[in-house]
Amino acid sequence: MILNKYQDIFSQFLRYGGVGALNFLLSLVLYWLLMEQVKTNYLLAHFLTWVFGMLFTFMASFLWVFKYSARIQFRSEFTKFLCVYGGTYIINFFVLKYLVDSYKVHPFYTQLCLIPFIMFFNFSGMRFWSFAGTMNQPKV
Repeated sequence: MILNKYQDIFSQFLRYGGVGALNFLLSLVLYWLLMEQVKTNYLLAHFLTWVFGMLFTFMASFLWVFKYSARIQFRSEFTKFLCVYGGTYIINFFVLKYLVDSYKVHPFYTQLCLIPFIMFFNFSGMRFWSFAGTMNQPKV
């Protein structure tokens, strides 16, 4: 039983990693386009990319990664999801701003380095809080 629990978590982590990899590629392209082609400020580009990534990740997580139940609890799950994703966004925003302003590092490469940490915190928050309520309900 305990082994099954860890297998479930590992399976979810792999699916979340797949969603994250796709989100990473799409967000990276969007961030680059906004910064380099549209000439958007790096913080605004970061915010717009975050909004895109948040919506994409929520839908993929809701439909594929964590959703075991046929019962839809969109409001509850989205509110918790938004708290997790919003919290990591705020931390990411200030760390990105601090590193770029203090050390004059390129924002694109700095954000690239921050993404694995953000992914870990997002997965943990979603797995153990945002979507935890529906995972224990049987599939219909």
